[in-house]
Amino acid sequence: MLFADDIVLIDETRSGVNSKLEDWRRTLESKGFKLSRTKTEYLECRFSVVPQEADVEVKLGTQKVPPKLKGNFYKVVVRPTLLYGAECWPVKNSHVQKMKVAEMRMLQWMCEHTRRDKIRNEDIRDKVGVASVEDKMREARLK
Repeated sequence: MLFADDIVLIDETRSGVNSKLEDWRRTLESKGFKLSRTKTEYLECRFSVVPQEADVEVKLGTQKVPPKLKGNFYKVVVRPTLLYGAECWPVKNSHVQKMKVAEMRMLQWMCEHTRRDKIRNEDIRDKVGVASVEDKMREARLK
């Protein structure tokens, strides 16, 4: 690998991400690369069913963000990050299932729903206007 500018590290906690980042930094430095700490950014998403998190509202100024706009943000930012490099993965059914679960947890959170609401996945996808991550993975591999 001669050049890498984007790395996504995922963990349950920020300290877990920090330890993975430190491991990654050591690996890169052993190969002659450097990791810029000043350009490192964190995005924290909590998708659990804890009641106080269900009350979170995403707003722009004083306006509540409509589901379709959240869907556009998901399509432009979240899904490409989730599927980065998917066209060259040796994809197994277990990988596809994990991606589908992660996607639905994000979309349910965006729509302020939980699994207890028993809303079908297709209805949630229609509400925000996004296609299935499984379809997008297949599309990326076919390109």
